Amino acid sequence: MSISCKAIVHVPYAPNTMALWENVQMGNIFFLPTAKLLAQWRASNQIGLFQMSHGVSLDRPLTEDFLNRTEWYREDRRALFVYFSSADDLVAKFRALDFTKQRSEMRDYMDKHEAAQLSKWKDLFAEVHKSTSGAQVREFHKPDSLVRRAEKIASQQISPSGEASPSN
Repeated sequence: MSISCKAIVHVPYAPNTMALWENVQMGNIFFLPTAKLLAQWRASNQIGLFQMSHGVSLDRPLTEDFLNRTEWYREDRRALFVYFSSADDLVAKFRALDFTKQRSEMRDYMDKHEAAQLSKWKDLFAEVHKSTSGAQVREFHKPDSLVRRAEKIASQQISPSGEASPSN
């Protein structure tokens, strides 16, 4: 949990960000405008850009339908955030929120999410291992010129920089 703030009021500016996951993992509570409110703000130019792809605004209408497919508004992620539909709603929800309970619910979600992601990686590695179990592993052999150079360096006939050493 962040020790410098009680919560974060955030206006999403992109479909997803790494900061979202870092902050949720830390237990930072996000207050977000509803998808409808954010779409209204964009339509009325109250917010400037919403990055659609790699920092590029495709300058298309920002719709609730689109927002509901982003990390911030997906149905399965709603437990992570507190949504407000107006400034008055934000104030009311901030005053009424049980912050300890919200952080606990976020932690439960993140524990399940982490376990699911680790399981997916485990399955992927198992599949890769299974598909390569009959593959032959070949040793890497250095070209003869590198072997001879290594032997000369070892016998002190040349320095590692390639200069000839005086004969003893």
